[in-house]
Amino acid sequence: MNIFKFAWKNLWHKPLSTSLNLTLFAFGVSIISALLLAQDYFKTTLEKNKAGIGMVVGAKGSPLQLILCAIYQVDNPTGNILLEDAMRLKKHPLIDKAIPQSLGDNFKGYRIVGTTHEYTDLYEAEIQEGKMWNENKAFEVTVGANVARKLGLKIGDEFHSSHGMDDGGHSHEEELFIVVGTLKTTGTVIDNLIMTSLKSIWDVHKHAPTSKVNYGNFSDKKKEKNKVHKDKEHAHKHDDHDEHDHDENAHKHDEHNEHDHDEHAHKHDDHDEHDHEGHEHNDAEKEITTLLVKFRNPMGAVVLPRMINEQTSMQAASPAYETSRLLSLVGDVILALKYLAVAIIFVSGLSIFISLYNSLKERKYELAYMRSLGTKQSYIFGLLLTEGLLCALLGFAIGIVISHSAIGISSMYIDALQSLNINSLSFTIGELYLFIGTISIGFIASIVPAIQAANTNISQALSE
Repeated sequence: MNIFKFAWKNLWHKPLSTSLNLTLFAFGVSIISALLLAQDYFKTTLEKNKAGIGMVVGAKGSPLQLILCAIYQVDNPTGNILLEDAMRLKKHPLIDKAIPQSLGDNFKGYRIVGTTHEYTDLYEAEIQEGKMWNENKAFEVTVGANVARKLGLKIGDEFHSSHGMDDGGHSHEEELFIVVGTLKTTGTVIDNLIMTSLKSIWDVHKHAPTSKVNYGNFSDKKKEKNKVHKDKEHAHKHDDHDEHDHDENAHKHDEHNEHDHDEHAHKHDDHDEHDHEGHEHNDAEKEITTLLVKFRNPMGAVVLPRMINEQTSMQAASPAYETSRLLSLVGDVILALKYLAVAIIFVSGLSIFISLYNSLKERKYELAYMRSLGTKQSYIFGLLLTEGLLCALLGFAIGIVISHSAIGISSMYIDALQSLNINSLSFTIGELYLFIGTISIGFIASIVPAIQAANTNISQALSE
């Protein structure tokens, strides 16, 4: 009989014992496979989403939170910074690109990001249908591939945004966004975003109170300038008042009508000047959430973060450093789970060893009879070895199917896995090493029973 068929029949001679061995093996393999798959995609996605960004500038707070919010869109903002300060920083000779972001709203849990077309250029995004939003026009949006697919959005659809990063916030009923384009799948964070102009975010929050954030040196200069302007205006009004009193006493009756006319004109001029100052004041107080920076040369990464952190109330965070820190935090948890899964696989290997070893007591008469009929020792040795290897191989196959299926199904419903863009049909190099390790454990578990089976004492077994 073919040795593989014979080994297969022997395996299922005791179905409960074999099923237990397969369950343990498959469970351990599935855990390690899932961890390897998620870890590989996690690292790849983190690197892909960085897109060459060397620095993120935002409000003071946790630098890791700033990176997670600005680049990976998975955390809340640390606050806002003045657009005026950000644009002044953008002109620095060490900066190649500085891309503003304005956050604060969502639609059914998907974030709305106010930004420029440079943001989509970072990820080489291409239009699937329609066009990009107009940077100078409010309430036009271009949606990522996953958003369009999950929410069924198409060109011409309209919707109201909700306040906050997650679904369930206050709805902005006053303004209506319109979809003007959808993007092709990029495998990056923008697949899960709704992008619009900065003007859209400002306009939708125009009735909201401004945030009380201290913006440090830059704002202090602006406040000092406003104070000087107000002092001058006060002095000007005081002089006008004295001159008016003098003229009124000197020409009280003769120039009464002329005074009324001049006073009316003066009030009209003050009103126009006030409106003009108010407009400039509003422009000066426009805010953004973050600024994504690409350096012109490596010197920027050395000079600018320290300068910003020490000389302004803004914060500069390094994506490379914070990503490494994040991987180290996550890596400890993944490593602990891997150790647990390896322990389960070793227990499974031990179970296979015990199962094969104990079966020799029942099968020694059968093996002795086979030997007496002329069956070679090598065949008996190979038979037991094949049984152990088949059990390990079958356990590995079941474990791989379970892990890939579970991740594929979970990625359809869990947003955190959706952002990794996991393909359940792809494999990692780590799974190749897992296969080799699994087969090795099956071989080691069956080698001792195989040697004992090959050396069965024929005469003693037959006499018993």
